[in-house]
Amino acid sequence: MARTSLLSLAFAGAVIAAPAAALDDLNWLSPDADRAAALTTAPAECLAMPTDPEQAWLASLGQVAFRSPALLGGLAARSGMSCDTCHRNGHGNPAFFIAGVSGAPGTADVTSAIFSQTRGDDTVNPVPIPDLTDAGAKSSFGTMRPVGDLRGFVHSVMVDEFQGKEPAPAVAEGLVAYVAALKRSACPAEPSVPIRFRHAAGELSGTYAVLLAALDRRDPNAADFVLRSLNLALGRLAQRFPGAPEAADALPALGRDLGALRPLLRDDPDGARRALAAWRMRLDATLKTLAVREAGSLFDRRTVERFLAGP
Repeated sequence: MARTSLLSLAFAGAVIAAPAAALDDLNWLSPDADRAAALTTAPAECLAMPTDPEQAWLASLGQVAFRSPALLGGLAARSGMSCDTCHRNGHGNPAFFIAGVSGAPGTADVTSAIFSQTRGDDTVNPVPIPDLTDAGAKSSFGTMRPVGDLRGFVHSVMVDEFQGKEPAPAVAEGLVAYVAALKRSACPAEPSVPIRFRHAAGELSGTYAVLLAALDRRDPNAADFVLRSLNLALGRLAQRFPGAPEAADALPALGRDLGALRPLLRDDPDGARRALAAWRMRLDATLKTLAVREAGSLFDRRTVERFLAGP
């Protein structure tokens, strides 16, 4: 499904339109950045998963929410943005750049009316995007409009800064738990990780597991959010395989069929689980087929470089 490009920005009541990039991530990459590197590598996530089972569940739900455009509202959601867009794996994003929102790369104006009429102050005042690692130990959050606690900060970003709807309680609590679990002491030895097909497939599997856990907890609101997030992740995966018939046909079909299961989440959770098991088998078959196409996909550095160079 086509999305409104983030390059379609509103200034003084006029809309400047530009076509959306074939890959959402290109919409917010600085033209001076090493774009191939930004599309194929990411900073390593410094996640100290809680040992308490309930907190671990919440952190896993929050990890899904952090990466999901379903959390935000307005132009950000329509463009495929998530918390992870600015805070890659919980860190900053020195390659982030949107004209009218950023000053130097790696900065963003959090009081821009482009993303929020609530926050808009008619002044361009971009600030550096912060690293969220160890944010749980802080006592003040934010630069332009400081907030005194992590829960209030997370809520303000979701609802005020990016005009998202009030999330399900478990989703809100999960996002706080996830950010609180980002700790410098948990950083792996390697500061960066590759972005490969197996990582995207693993993210789908992890999101699917969180969806089943939400069903087990009889939390239809959280389950609905995770299902929508899983559907959006299918779309992001399809973007990495331009021209592949599995991405053009099988993944959208899986997305439509997944969306059709939403009423079951509340009305028949056991039936939803059975239907999801059959759906997962189809997903696994599609992923197995896509895996052999990775060398020609936008998970491959050389393919990405050719893609960026154009015809």
